[in-house]
Amino acid sequence: MHADPLNYEKSFTTDMLPNKNGIINLANDQSGIITQHLDHSEIQQAFELFGQGVIFDERRGTVHKMDG
Repeated sequence: MHADPLNYEKSFTTDMLPNKNGIINLANDQSGIITQHLDHSEIQQAFELFGQGVIFDERRGTVHKMDG
């Protein structure tokens, strides 16, 4: 993939197009896993809380955070 700030969208599309089916399959798999654990009304809130780093992980007894 190459960076071209003047044509970023076109470059991105060109670079990602060969992987389109794999990306769609991955997205469908992820969606299926998420809906196994959350009902529709909980999904947006879960992603918002995850992004803020404020989800309590009961398995570890800690707040989930992206710390490398």
